[in-house]
Amino acid sequence: MLPVVRELRSCTDAVISVDTRHAAVAAAVLEAGADVINDISGLREAGMAELCAAARCGVVAMHMQGRPETMQDAPSYGDVVREVRGYFEERYDFLLGRGLEPEQICWDPGIGFGKTAEHNLALLSNMDKLQVAGRPVLLGLSRKRMLGAVLGDAEQGRAPLSTAVMTVWGHLHGAQIHRVHDVAECARALRLIRAAEPFVR
Repeated sequence: MLPVVRELRSCTDAVISVDTRHAAVAAAVLEAGADVINDISGLREAGMAELCAAARCGVVAMHMQGRPETMQDAPSYGDVVREVRGYFEERYDFLLGRGLEPEQICWDPGIGFGKTAEHNLALLSNMDKLQVAGRPVLLGLSRKRMLGAVLGDAEQGRAPLSTAVMTVWGHLHGAQIHRVHDVAECARALRLIRAAEPFVR
């Protein structure tokens, strides 16, 4: 991973985001030139929040019910939107208490991480309610299993069109950052919908 981050940093000014929930890994990639730490655990490992505060890097705090090994065994919520928002509220207070500035923080509702297809759809339809402290919500649903579950066809769920459609849906309901595999298709879809938005009455 480190050679890749170093090489990218040497040839581009683009924002480099690295997925990790381990402080030692985060320290290494930040030194190598990464700009953002995307943490599925919401910066829970000891020292992670303090490290990111000192580095003044961006952080993506994701929601996940359970652990990666067990998260899909039997996910259960009373109100998934309310509970995910509550988690972000708790994380916001925690992160500010560890020295992070509000502008460093971004939220990820964790589509597919300890959630059924119905939970995911509820979150996708209420992204605006997850913008705790006005911080942006990142949507990462590209090629997720839930798309195939909704369509009843795993292969079609991985198709670019499926991701593009639900990326637009998420955008219309409050998502501000999109993490996708099929960049060109999703970018075109978002350009089209944004062109029409100013004319909505």
